Amino acid sequence: SIYLCFFALMSILVSTLNSSVAADNAATLKPSGNTSHVVFFVNSAPDSPFWLSQVNYATAVAQALDMQLTVVYIPNKYIDRFGVFDFISNYLQKSPKVPDLIVSALWLGAEEKLLMLMDQQKIPLISINAHLTDRHLAVLGKPRGRFPLWLGHVSADDVKVGNLMAEYLIQDI
Repeated sequence: SIYLCFFALMSILVSTLNSSVAADNAATLKPSGNTSHVVFFVNSAPDSPFWLSQVNYATAVAQALDMQLTVVYIPNKYIDRFGVFDFISNYLQKSPKVPDLIVSALWLGAEEKLLMLMDQQKIPLISINAHLTDRHLAVLGKPRGRFPLWLGHVSADDVKVGNLMAEYLIQDI
């Protein structure tokens, strides 16, 4: 899974960081000891099969790496490019401590605002699950470029995956 690479990268990036935070409206895994704290913003309901599998995987990785993982499910009324930004911004304002790392999808149309917020708050971000076109990259730059705390981006190549799926299905005919 592409998320294996993401969580391997996450463990390397936050291995020297230490923090903890309690979150309202979130599921928090609190391991023993002084650990890094990662907030994973999920833009779906907790019962979504795709995101449930990602949260389960993230939880297992966090346990194995002795990290504190807070999974924050973004309420439906905020699931748009403007609402998600406002929700994340408000969440950070209310948090007693700054997370060591945030993992979130980029909402196309609001990605620059989110990246600027992370730089202002001095919070590293790994973005996931959004295809960034050449046009997006021309505006945003690549991770660790214009936005130095944008540590990386993990996203499937939907076109390539679609082509591979078609090839496999054709072979079975």
